[in-house]
Amino acid sequence: MMMRKMLLSYFLLILMPLGMMSYLFYHTSSELVEDKVTFAAEQSFEQSYTFLSYKIYNIKQSANLLFKNPNLIRLLKSTQTDNLVKQMQDMYVLRNYLTTLQDGENITMAKLYVRSELLYSHENVNLFSLDDGMKERWYQKMEREHLNNFWAPAAYLGVEGEDDPPYLAYVKTIVDPDNYTNRLGSVHFEFSADDLTHLLAKASTTPNSVTYIVNSYGDVVAASNTGMLSKYKISDYKLRELVANSDWSREHQHAQDVLVASKKIDNTDWTMVTVLSLHEMMADSNRIRNYILLMLFFLGTGAYFIAFFFSKSITGRLTRLARRLRSVHTGNLTPMDAVQGKDEIDMLIGDYNYMLSMLNRFVQEKYEAGQALKSAELRTLQAQISPHFLYNTLELVNWLSWRNRGEQVSQVVEGLAQYYRISLSGGRDVITLEEEMQHVSLYFDIQNMRFSQNLTLIIDVSEEIRQLYTLKSILQPLVENAILHGILRRADKTGTVRIEGRLENTSVMISVIDNGIGMLIEREEGQPTPSHTGYGSRNVHDRIQLYFGLSYGLKYQSVVGEGTRVMVTLPIVEEP
Repeated sequence: MMMRKMLLSYFLLILMPLGMMSYLFYHTSSELVEDKVTFAAEQSFEQSYTFLSYKIYNIKQSANLLFKNPNLIRLLKSTQTDNLVKQMQDMYVLRNYLTTLQDGENITMAKLYVRSELLYSHENVNLFSLDDGMKERWYQKMEREHLNNFWAPAAYLGVEGEDDPPYLAYVKTIVDPDNYTNRLGSVHFEFSADDLTHLLAKASTTPNSVTYIVNSYGDVVAASNTGMLSKYKISDYKLRELVANSDWSREHQHAQDVLVASKKIDNTDWTMVTVLSLHEMMADSNRIRNYILLMLFFLGTGAYFIAFFFSKSITGRLTRLARRLRSVHTGNLTPMDAVQGKDEIDMLIGDYNYMLSMLNRFVQEKYEAGQALKSAELRTLQAQISPHFLYNTLELVNWLSWRNRGEQVSQVVEGLAQYYRISLSGGRDVITLEEEMQHVSLYFDIQNMRFSQNLTLIIDVSEEIRQLYTLKSILQPLVENAILHGILRRADKTGTVRIEGRLENTSVMISVIDNGIGMLIEREEGQPTPSHTGYGSRNVHDRIQLYFGLSYGLKYQSVVGEGTRVMVTLPIVEEP
């Protein structure tokens, strides 16, 4: 206790102030790191958003240049579909318009889908048939949603069943200004998906973060890290809230705290979203924390050992004495090593050793007295069983002698002699189950002579338990009860007694079963009702619990009119 107090004082005076200072330092540095990292993330997001918006703006401007060309509508409305020369001239003019817009940086390919009756509709480089375009997914999407223009993800480009192409497209429908129901064609401005991916990657300031673009239909247009997209993708409902808020928000995704920024891209239905792992963002702060913890560990451990050895040098003997005194509560009565000193602590140790020697002497005397009492009680209970059977057997011998049945008298006397040879068993209280089976068989044979051979005994005991040890004379009273109170109360006074024995988990289970008249059993206790309790079975139950403990003994199962099963639970005893 004294050492604990000294160590507690060390903890309060050294470790707590040191820990508080470390916490304040870590808290301040964490805030600085978080502010710095958040600012860097905001700058990266805004820079990527600006570049992306500029790219979209350039594509949109290129499209407007084409749509403002006064010759475009005139060429597309041309009715001279049979004039080959005219058609070729128109094709070169249109191709010139389209290739001029293909700057390679913003627009990689400009395509025009025109009426199929125009001869150049199958040029298939820049000019395509509108009938072919109708088979593609972008056209079907625009028709289904009644769209005039569409920023198409790769998933909508090409026909059903084909792999997604490595580009995106801005698609716009060209209609006759004199008749808006007349579709003249559609223009495609394709741009590289990889360029968008690289642009988005610059907004992801940590390795396991993701920046992606999603359209108003929930389709992912492009992503900087497709592997992390399934983990960090924000739901459409939540995204609408974040876009309306327009500030950076802390969210919880897949059991992780993340920082989310989102912003709608002008002139499109696209939204740019960045999801950053706070754990990775705070990696520098975590490293500082780990360094502080490591420093605290080494400083605390070193200081602890210094304080420990210092206090131990002062309180060592008192601590050992206190521990030995507490161990007495658990039954440890071993004296401490002899001491040579003459101070007060050594005198306490000497008095402690003297007290233990006297206590050991008292416990030994108490134990020996208890063993003697236990042995006397067992022998008393055993002695109460033997005369009971002897009286009945002598009556049988007397009756057989009176009837001049000398051979049967000889059999009874021989069986009785073997029976008592096992009962006495050289003064031992325990015998093997094999001997117990012989003992009960001898008893049964004598009883069978007494009751005109109307009884049958079946012994079904496994070999694995026959050499285990048990108290003697525990089965004979149970078989006697089965005969006298079960079978002989039947109308025909005939029946069978069956003895079964098996190992069950960590116990030996022996059952004595008869097909007598049965008896009433108390359901909760598994014992006979008082009016059906035999003296012999109570004697056996008491002896088993006295010798082996309260976990063992007898339980009963019985059905009136059908018979009784007495279950004897014994420990596994391999040596006497």
